[in-house]
Amino acid sequence: MKYFILLFFLCANFFLGISQTSSKPSSKKTAVKSGKQVKAPESTSSSGNTDIILEENVFDFGNVNEGENVTHRVWLTNTGSKALTISDISAPCITADYSFSPIGPGQKSYIDITFSTEGKVGTQYREVKVRGNIANHGEAVIYVKGVVYPR
Repeated sequence: MKYFILLFFLCANFFLGISQTSSKPSSKKTAVKSGKQVKAPESTSSSGNTDIILEENVFDFGNVNEGENVTHRVWLTNTGSKALTISDISAPCITADYSFSPIGPGQKSYIDITFSTEGKVGTQYREVKVRGNIANHGEAVIYVKGVVYPR
């Protein structure tokens, strides 16, 4: 267990510098599971990509009982010079509400992430991948972790 936790934190620290996400209110739902403020790498091309800051990229929901739904809001800021459009959010066992609307430069938005613990017991770890016109990699990651106790 100690090695898993150590490995998680090493991986999380490595990915802290990798691109992050942005969204604005006006909902879209998609299947997904899931900080510190992290800036996406600067774009090296003149494409339609933009830079973002994800206010949290790790959400620890702690200890919960099986059957509970865990929901958390992750705030995003478009720090680039172009509008941000989220095209997809994906992760196992998660639902995400986010905006279909483009997020203008300097604007904030959010993604509501809900993890269903039904049938999931033990240590949980998910990567929520947010895809869109995000600089360089086109993707930002939110890590979700916690422990689910059986009923």
